[in-house]
Parts: sequence; C-alpha cells; structure tokens
Amino acid sequence: AVVGLDPRTGRRRWTEPAPAGCAVAPNTVVTPTTYLAGDGDDLAVGRRCGAANSDLIQGIDPATGRSRWTVSGVGSLDVFTIPRGSRVLAASLAHIVGAHPAPGRVWSVPGAPVGFAAQQVVVIDAATGRVVWQESGMSDLAAVTGDAAALCVIDGFGYECRKPSTGALVFPPPVSARAPVGPYGDSAAVTQADGSIYQLDTGSAHATRVLVRSATTGALTGTISLDVSRVPAPDTASQSGLITAGDGLLLIRRADVAGFPVLAMAAG
Repeated sequence: AVVGLDPRTGRRRWTEPAPAGCAVAPNTVVTPTTYLAGDGDDLAVGRRCGAANSDLIQGIDPATGRSRWTVSGVGSLDVFTIPRGSRVLAASLAHIVGAHPAPGRVWSVPGAPVGFAAQQVVVIDAATGRVVWQESGMSDLAAVTGDAAALCVIDGFGYECRKPSTGALVFPPPVSARAPVGPYGDSAAVTQADGSIYQLDTGSAHATRVLVRSATTGALTGTISLDVSRVPAPDTASQSGLITAGDGLLLIRRADVAGFPVLAMAAG
C-alpha cells in the first residue's frame, strides 16, 4: 500500500492499497519493487506486478489518496521522477500499451551508437495519465533530471534537454559531449535550477568548468570555473558530476589524483 502521512504530526491520513497481484511480498526490499514520485499536487506510484509487461503506473491525489488514473501494461520500470514544477512524470519503460504520440522521437545525441530498442523515456501528464511524448534509442540510460523549463535525459553516451510539455529539443549537445555520469547515483552531467541548465565540462587538468545555458532556448549565458585544488586521476571523468543547483549555488563532485571523490561548491 501507499500511505499518506500528515507532514506536521506524522499521523496517517489515508491508505491506498495495492491492486491484486501487485502487492510487495513479505521480507522484500521495497525500493526495486515500488516507485514513488511526487511534487506539489502530483503523486505517482509505479508497481511491478510479476508477469512480463504487466507493471502499472497510478496517479494518486496526494491530499486524499484517491486514484486519478492508471496506465497498465508497462514493463521494466527504472527511471521514475516528477521533476519540480514540471507537472509530468518521466519514466523509463521497455514497453507501454496504448496509443503512442506521433511522431516518435529517437535519441538525438550525435555520434552515439544505436541504443537498445527496449530503452525509452515516456513522459506522462501527472494530472491525467495521458502520454505526452516519448523517445527511444538510449543506451545505458542513467537519469532524467529537470524542472518546469526543461527535462534533461542522460545515457552512457551523452545528454539532451527537452521541453516537458511538448518534447521540443532545447539543447542538443555537440558531438564531443560524452556524459560524465558517475557511479555514485547522486551526480549527473547536467542539472537545472532557476531557469538555467548547468552543463559540466571537465576538459582542464585542475579546474571544473560549468557552462550555464538558458532553459528556454539553450543559449549559452555564462560560465563558472571551479578549482578543486587537486589534479584529477587519469580516466576519472566518469566520476565527475553536478549533484545539485539552486539559489545561486552549485554542488559538484570530482575525483582527485587517487580517484577518490572531492566535493566542491561554487557560486552561480
């Protein structure tokens, strides 16, 4: 079940039971089985229901726990997020039953090999459950991050940013842009905040440079240089990443000469 708690008192407000066949088995780690994402008035839960392509996604009213919509027949839930202010759910699905938006979009990263056909990102209206747009062709899909202005999709070969409501491309990367995703799960090649896209560039020996772009047009609006005071170890670009941004600050991870992570904060 999904349980709603009062944020001030911790008292239970509502309980939304799992559909038949989709309950979490006893002594099972919950994280790989049930996915929760929420922001403001939007809440979504993804459930793995056992059989192939039988998973489902439900939109839930966070105030009452009532189900708003259900998308059934989905498979292989992985990325599952409602970026702040976007009013959409972005999920990576291997399969989805129902009408697909037209035209379909294919991974736009230049120079990347053809991705696995099963990896795609589906963007769903968090209020209605309607599929807004989808894109396929990613290889080793890592993350989807974003806000109301742009969603940035990251795989093992690069990244791109699109409008949440339409899927229109905001920022296509150059051919040389390989995504430094990192093995830590909390860092990425790009992040968004305050109407800007922050793009990590790790080309120099000592400094980490961040390119700042408009989340509306993708145009370059500035750069931020950060000296982490240590020479990074060879072949550690994949361990670098932007952890978060907002309110004029950036938190960045980078490996030092021994390959260990260094955290640094910069004023944006």
